[in-house]
Amino acid sequence: MHLAAETGNLEIVRLLVEKQAKEKEDSKESKSELPLIIDAVDLDGQTPLIWAAFKGYAAVVEYLLAQGANFNVATQS
Repeated sequence: MHLAAETGNLEIVRLLVEKQAKEKEDSKESKSELPLIIDAVDLDGQTPLIWAAFKGYAAVVEYLLAQGANFNVATQS
């Protein structure tokens, strides 16, 4: 997800979000127990939203925000 967001690949970002949504539907765990891929933090402490914004990929940023990405996640660096 991070690489797709960092390179502006909206198609892959959508595919990954949709895949997770399908997995959540099929899961017996409560939705709150499953981590959101859109808010995942990489080894650099960055989220896909941060990478897309930093690299200037507005379409990816808009999509992630529309899907509920947390824009208040603080970086670790």
